[in-house]
Amino acid sequence: MRPRQQCFKALAILLALVIPLASAPAARATDAWENGRAYTKMLEDHAAAAAAAVAIAAAVAAAAAQDVVLAAAALARANTAATSAAALAALAAAEAAVASATATLVVLKTIAVAAAGAVAALALGTYIGQGLRGVWDWCWDPLCDATFSAVSIHPIPVDQFMFSTALVESTLATATSLATSGELSFSQADFDAAGIPTDFPVIGIQLFIGATRGAAAATAGNWAGVLTAAADLQPILVEYRAAVEAAADLIDATAFIDPTADFAAATADFETAKAEAISNCNAQIDDCVTMAAELEDASNSLATAQSTLATVDWATLANSPIFEPITLTEFRQFLLDTASLGAAALPPAEIDVADYLLEQAGVFYPGQPSQGPMIAAYDAQGDPNGNESLLFDPVTGELTLSELLRGSATTLSQNGAWLNIDLSQSELVQEANLALSAPVPVFSFPGRVALLSLLITATWVATIYRRRSRDSA
Repeated sequence: MRPRQQCFKALAILLALVIPLASAPAARATDAWENGRAYTKMLEDHAAAAAAAVAIAAAVAAAAAQDVVLAAAALARANTAATSAAALAALAAAEAAVASATATLVVLKTIAVAAAGAVAALALGTYIGQGLRGVWDWCWDPLCDATFSAVSIHPIPVDQFMFSTALVESTLATATSLATSGELSFSQADFDAAGIPTDFPVIGIQLFIGATRGAAAATAGNWAGVLTAAADLQPILVEYRAAVEAAADLIDATAFIDPTADFAAATADFETAKAEAISNCNAQIDDCVTMAAELEDASNSLATAQSTLATVDWATLANSPIFEPITLTEFRQFLLDTASLGAAALPPAEIDVADYLLEQAGVFYPGQPSQGPMIAAYDAQGDPNGNESLLFDPVTGELTLSELLRGSATTLSQNGAWLNIDLSQSELVQEANLALSAPVPVFSFPGRVALLSLLITATWVATIYRRRSRDSA
């Protein structure tokens, strides 16, 4: 056999041996998590505005309620100054009016706090959902270079990948503040007091941290740890799907009331009763001066409460969704913006949340001080299979956050899509299985490419050398 034929034969053998190593494992689950860009666009436009609106509403409701408390206290003092039956009867009517105003504001305050809690949970959970999709796409199909930090904020063993619920809950106050641009900060106790469930953000954080720590285990060559992470993550994905659907129900059930008409009616009733009490006051047995002064204080407190309430457009707030919908045109433009502008096209809150969670996980990406460029690169891939675009209403061209969440958990999750992820099909897990079963060391994917390039180069060098040696002979 001639030298050139021998070299080509050797090259063919090398390719036959190396190509399977460079391409294995062949199965990919990428299509399972290729949806999620609409999350970011939704919150880029409306998360900060929604958080600001509900924060103001909650503050206004609390302030007005405090003014009504002051009115009730002044009325109680006025009542002690009256003795005659006519004055007491009028004061009883005034008390009923204040009680009505109080009830209106109790309901408003409860609704406002609940709405604030819902926005905090939904904004945080939705940002995490977007980042989590990116983690799957970047680091499980294919592999990435996520690395454990030298010093972790939470000193837990590197083979313990999932944070406990209690540990995750300890991050909520900071995480919700980041997710709402500082407008809202809700601890688990705050959520409990507001009656808002936190499964959506809490399970999302557990998955985000577990996925990034599992990826870091792969970089460290801890293949058994990768399989442990996958085993821990897999059952929680089922819980997460239910949490996403529940979040969609939560936003549909979150709405304000317009308290202005009821409060105005209560205030008018008080003024009528106040006038009757002063008119019926018996100076011989009633302390009319004190009663009138206290009633005036109560009237002023109610007027202050009414003025405070007037600073919010309750009618619009009551008739509008907490998060405004986005249009298909806006969504497509967002994808183009991320391709051209990178991280500058993203809401800063999303980057802040992702970076904070990486810090909590004790994981970083070498050469990447922020996860922003990685998120932007994921978004810039567009809507490759068109599934997200199909979620938009064909007539209005709009998509609400509840529709987006519910679609994510149903329409986009049929036939093994991302909330039905089978992590055993991911490249990361297949890589771990291959490494643990291989009789010889298994190189990482970049290592395989480098090895393949080296072997091909060496083969061609040998061919050229043989040719020159023959020619010189």
